[in-house]
Amino acid sequence: MKESFKNDISGVAERIAYLIAGYIRKTLTEKEHDELDDWVNEDDSNMKLFEDLTDEQNIESNLKWLDDINTEAVYEKLKQEGKFELPSKKSNSIFWIATVTNKPTDQTGLTVNNDTLKNHVNGVLLTLENGKSIDLSKVKNGLLESGIGIKENDSVLNFDNTSVAQNHILKTPTGKTFQLKLPDGTNVWLNSSSSLKFPTLFTGNERIVTLEGEGYFEVAKNVQKPFKVLMTDSSLITVLGTHFNVNAYKNESKEVTLIEGSVNVSKAQSSVLLTPGTLVEISNSGLGKVKKADVESIMGWKSGLFVFKDANIKNIMSQLEQWYNIKTVYNGQVRHQFNATFSRNENLDQILKLLELNGFVNFKTENNIVYVSP
Repeated sequence: MKESFKNDISGVAERIAYLIAGYIRKTLTEKEHDELDDWVNEDDSNMKLFEDLTDEQNIESNLKWLDDINTEAVYEKLKQEGKFELPSKKSNSIFWIATVTNKPTDQTGLTVNNDTLKNHVNGVLLTLENGKSIDLSKVKNGLLESGIGIKENDSVLNFDNTSVAQNHILKTPTGKTFQLKLPDGTNVWLNSSSSLKFPTLFTGNERIVTLEGEGYFEVAKNVQKPFKVLMTDSSLITVLGTHFNVNAYKNESKEVTLIEGSVNVSKAQSSVLLTPGTLVEISNSGLGKVKKADVESIMGWKSGLFVFKDANIKNIMSQLEQWYNIKTVYNGQVRHQFNATFSRNENLDQILKLLELNGFVNFKTENNIVYVSP
């Protein structure tokens, strides 16, 4: 790809080589950042070449290659002849889908054998009522134990036909999502770093589970037995049969988004009724106002994506922390908002590089800490 880039597009190659080399050395002006941003967004091959040339494992040889073909005089001559024009559209933010790299990755999408930012992921843990824990990554598909449930594959556990009533806890690690089929036919998808406490058999006049983290629910309808989701701050969601997402990570404000049907969200003495496409935030002080939801951004995780729309850097880093098991330290305030879509199979280093591309944010990584500065 490097040679075709060099040979096929002639003078444009020299200019782009100059921009990418400047990006690596952090010497680009804001205008040049915009120029490089536009080129990367033109097509997938540009994105792939940019990823290859900014790969830290080959940074020295890549810089030498870029310098060899980087001739500003040629670019200026072509520019004067009208053979190279900058795209007319300018953007102050990134807006692309990041492709999955060809480098081998572990479950988190972090580059294998990279001592920096590597996350040693454990498997999904099922903790039984008697305190016994089962690492589902280490057991074969099929019936786990009598009455416990059936492991369908590496990402699905089924309790649809259990006959013994026990309370279990399913916990996902960083970098892993998991689907759970409850005994009433309800399907639950857990995001990374989340846990769900549930019975293997719903008895009595209600179906109740407890969530910490984030989960998407497709609830089996049963008018006589409402389904309830309890959060760690005692907020309660009551439904009959519907599809909804709950974001209830510890130490963060909670959020309930309704996709289909109807749910009632309550805390203390307050309650609100959501309609499809709306959400409500829950803080320590109570329920917020009902708002229109950006369903694509909220539900991106279930499709294996990070979807950011007009997102501030703290919102972005919060999601990256939960997936890649990192900590964030802020050195100064990044005021810019970002629009970007990334595969969750992408390695973290590459995501950070792409976010840096427009020149509004810089990252420095040490061990599992990411330092963020404007």
